[in-house]
Amino acid sequence: MFMCFHLVNFFQAVGHGGKALALGTERWVVFNIPLLFIMNYVFGMYGIVWTQVVADIMMTAVSVIVYWRFGRSIHEETA
Repeated sequence: MFMCFHLVNFFQAVGHGGKALALGTERWVVFNIPLLFIMNYVFGMYGIVWTQVVADIMMTAVSVIVYWRFGRSIHEETA
């Protein structure tokens, strides 16, 4: 969870609010809400508890990829 929020705040700080909004929205709309239904169906109440962990792991992967691409684009602009 820390990495997700850290990268959202990073993009806000460097003036890329659109990316920050996309990452924040994607966390809930794409991962968390659908996983709530899926994991509740598969694992019951324990699935609901573990949804947050699974969604955060998936979102961290997406956030790191977006950050990596952003870093590459900044490096290409300065070269």
